[in-house]
Amino acid sequence: MKRIMVLLVLVLTLAVFLMATSTSIFAEKVSISFSYNSIKGGRGSQSAEWVEDVVVPLFEKEMKDKGRDVEVKCLPSGVAPEDWKMQFVLDVKGGIGPDVAWIDLFWVPEFAEAKLLLPLNKYVEAWPIWDEYYAPAKKAGSHKDDVYAIMYGSDVRMIYYNKELFKKAGIAIPWQPYSWNGLLTTARIIKEKLPGVIPLQINAGTDMGESLF
Repeated sequence: MKRIMVLLVLVLTLAVFLMATSTSIFAEKVSISFSYNSIKGGRGSQSAEWVEDVVVPLFEKEMKDKGRDVEVKCLPSGVAPEDWKMQFVLDVKGGIGPDVAWIDLFWVPEFAEAKLLLPLNKYVEAWPIWDEYYAPAKKAGSHKDDVYAIMYGSDVRMIYYNKELFKKAGIAIPWQPYSWNGLLTTARIIKEKLPGVIPLQINAGTDMGESLF
């Protein structure tokens, strides 16, 4: 968690340099609007608390220690991901979009094609921290050779399976899928051999706005 926090602080720092590049001054107060689909007491409450109570204060203090007057205006939300996505698109197209947004990486190609995001190539190339990113992490926020988003973290989803049900279905244990096709093939075997058993459960849905396959 500490490393993720540091990375998000660095992303905000890059935003300051981006804005300062256009004004060529640090003496004046800089205000950054930061939009994310999490809100205290609601959807993603812990993420909102982490951003507003830990990351932003730390970032503003670091800027102050460097003699820069920087204020982050948090723009939290707590709606369904697809609703937040639509509002983000409307805001950007209407000229009132945030300076920085916390978005899913799989939205990058769509947003880039619609010219909703600013190419960051010249900024990250002059940013020393960028050299510390692994190539796959750089590619994750890129589209057609242009960088549009900076990956600050990821997560790991675990796969659990019922050994007894696998044995009844004639599936060898230990079981290790190496692709979605392998996972789905196994699920189909279970569905055929064990009627009444739910072969595969995934924590996802249209409300989450995620593309799984």
